[in-house]
Amino acid sequence: MESKKERDLSIGLVAYFYDPSSFSKLFNYFNVSNDYETCNGTDTTIEIRDVSYENLKELLKIKDETVPYLIDVRNRSEIVETYLLPKAVNVPLHELNEAFRLPKDKFQEKYGKYKAEKSHSNLIIYCRSGARAVEGYRCLYSMGYINIKRYKGSYLEWNERLEQ
Repeated sequence: MESKKERDLSIGLVAYFYDPSSFSKLFNYFNVSNDYETCNGTDTTIEIRDVSYENLKELLKIKDETVPYLIDVRNRSEIVETYLLPKAVNVPLHELNEAFRLPKDKFQEKYGKYKAEKSHSNLIIYCRSGARAVEGYRCLYSMGYINIKRYKGSYLEWNERLEQ
């Protein structure tokens, strides 16, 4: 049996797909820090570049720990219930703007991984199903990160393909 908060979150996420401005209302309702708001209103016409499951698997075979640089924008509670993709760092969407403005040493201390440079060539963002990854993509793009890709299938596709 889901709690009232879980049900309200589900309803809120569905509402978000129809009205992206409802995102900040969701943050307020659940008392979550809303640093995302500073990224809201970025150019919505930017072209989102995607990476496929197959391409991501190939990139992960590279023995260099810096390639690719994966950012998981799911909430920490979601990570506890599931897992991170290999080489990923968890920076929840509501922390993304503030996190990527931190000095390198503070980022490393807080998130346990080095902070990617704006010129990093294999920056890949994902979430549970792909929707929050778009918002994270826009946020990073607005900060000057230009070599970003979204793993459109995100965690759900990754997990499904691993089980096959």
